[in-house]
Amino acid sequence: IAAVLQFSGKVPASLHAEVWIMTVVSAVALGLSLPLSIFPAALDGLGRFSLKAAIRTVFLGVRIVGSLWLINAEGTLVHLALVFAFTIVGEQLAMGVAVARLLPDLKPAPWRTNREALKLVRGFSFDSFLAMLAGRIAFKTDAIVIGLCGQLDMIPFFDMPSRLVEYSKNLIRSATTTLTPAISALDARGGKIAIRELFLTGSRFALYLALPIHLALIFFGGSFLELWL
Repeated sequence: IAAVLQFSGKVPASLHAEVWIMTVVSAVALGLSLPLSIFPAALDGLGRFSLKAAIRTVFLGVRIVGSLWLINAEGTLVHLALVFAFTIVGEQLAMGVAVARLLPDLKPAPWRTNREALKLVRGFSFDSFLAMLAGRIAFKTDAIVIGLCGQLDMIPFFDMPSRLVEYSKNLIRSATTTLTPAISALDARGGKIAIRELFLTGSRFALYLALPIHLALIFFGGSFLELWL
C-alpha cells in the first residue's frame, strides 16, 4: 500500500522514506505476531479469558499513553509504528509467559507434528483467514480507493464513520469470543443439542447488546461525527 501511494504521488516526497520505514516496521511486527498468536489461542482453550483480557488491557494502556506522548512530542510515523509494534509483540509474548506458567510441562516439539494435526489446523486456519480477510476488505478497500483516486484528506470522511461501526463490532466480538472455545468443547463431547442451545442463546444476547449501540449510531451518529470531525 505504501509503495502504491508513493508512486501515485499521494504521499509528499519529504515523507517517502518515513512511510517506507513505517511499512517495514509494521510488516516485521505482523510477521512476528502471526506465530505468536498461538498463545492467546491457548489461553482461550484453557478458559483463561480474564487473564487474556487483563494482559491486553495493560498493553492497550501502554499503547495509548505512548501514542499520546508521541503526539505531544511531535514524534514521527516511524516512532508511532514502533510503539504499536512493541506493544503488539510484547502483548503476545506476555501471554506466552502466562501459558508457560499454566502449562509448565508444555514443550515446543515441532518434530512430533503429524499430518492429521496439520490438516486439522490448516483447515480451521484457512477458514479463519478468509473471515478476517473479508472483514478487512469490507472496511478498508474503500479508504484505499479514495486515497488512490482522490485526495488523502478525504479519507477521514469515510474512515471515521466506518471506524464507529468497527468499534461497535469489536465490543460485540469481545463479548462473544468465549463462544468459540465453548462450542469446540461441546463438539468434542458430541453435545449437538447443547451447541444449538448455546448458539441460540449467544445470538440472542448478542442482539440485545448490539441493538442499542446501532440504534444510537443511527439516530445520533451524524451529530457525533460533526463534533468529532
